[in-house]
Amino acid sequence: VPGIYYLLATLRNRSIPEPTPVVIVDHEMPSEIWEAISFFAEVWYVKGQMTSWDALSRAGVRTASKVYHILSSQSYAL
Repeated sequence: VPGIYYLLATLRNRSIPEPTPVVIVDHEMPSEIWEAISFFAEVWYVKGQMTSWDALSRAGVRTASKVYHILSSQSYAL
């Protein structure tokens, strides 16, 4: 999701004193996207499917304060 950069830039606004951790779960992370976002603090990537409890568990969904599900233009609604 190329727009992820703009979402993270908003979440990492300088007026927010402590950034909330962000974990991206997807079947793959294109290197050009990771290079564009990896400098943001507290951002991690977990390889897996959003419909997989195993992947969500590894991403820490049980302790997450918020969960966003963003579909790319190539994704299908479940």
